Parts: sequence; C-alpha cells; structure tokens
Amino acid sequence: MDRRARRLDNWLVVTTYPPPEIEAWAKALNSLHRDQVHDGDARTAELAAADLWADAGYPDAPGHVVMMLIRAIEIGYGAALRAVRDGTHDDDLRTWGRPTGRPDLRRR
Repeated sequence: MDRRARRLDNWLVVTTYPPPEIEAWAKALNSLHRDQVHDGDARTAELAAADLWADAGYPDAPGHVVMMLIRAIEIGYGAALRAVRDGTHDDDLRTWGRPTGRPDLRRR
C-alpha cells in the first residue's frame, strides 16, 4: 500500500488508498461524465475546467488525481449548461436581470 504524507495548508494528510480503489473512483467519474456531458458541450466543459484548473489548480497533485478533479469540474459544468438550456434556471435569470442573449428571457 502506498503511503504518502503531504501538507495542505495547515493539515498533514496521509493517504493510504490502494490503486484499485482509485481506479474505481476514476471509472465512476468517467461514467458520470458520459451521462452528464453531451457531445455538444464536451469542448466547452473541457475549456472551462482547464481555465479553472489553470487559475487555482494544485500543480503538485499526482496526475491521476488531477484528471479526476478536472473530470469532476467538467461534469458540473456540463450539468449546468444542460440545466440552463433546459430552462431550469429561467426564473433565476429573469430575477437577476442580466442580459442572457436569449430573447425569450428578456424582461417584457
């Protein structure tokens, strides 16, 4: 079992996760990604995740951890795009009063 200690802010974190468990997490994220990020949104979600990671990512994280975190960001972004597209947040958008580029949401 791999044991590594890292200091994150003021916390000492010791990880002892076996590779099969990490692989199971990655598979779960990949499955969720397939369900949540549709083809038309994949590139947009990828670019958004890259922008977020470039600004605030953890550059010393192991590569497999970085990939899982980026996948999780893409999943959230893809789900948000779909929710906005499906009209889930139309009332919120009207309330916020910001121009959306969607004429059907403009105040009348």
